[in-house]
Amino acid sequence: MEKMNFQLPVGFETSLQITGGFLVCAHWHCCLMFMVLRLFGFPAASWLVELELHKRGFYAQWKCAFLRSILQLGTGALDPNL
Repeated sequence: MEKMNFQLPVGFETSLQITGGFLVCAHWHCCLMFMVLRLFGFPAASWLVELELHKRGFYAQWKCAFLRSILQLGTGALDPNL
């Protein structure tokens, strides 16, 4: 039986590593944002309370925080107005 040789295009693996690294950093950032709000008792002026996410389930909270994190890390905007 012959082995099939398969080569990825040049730069594909590097692009995949950079994208994966960005997503891991975004995840850490979103967890830190949520942790800080939780440590301060979910202040009334926070984005989490304004969107009433403190009353919703874990996945809804994580999804919104992750999107917010990607926007902040990608654009540098301090308040992406979600």
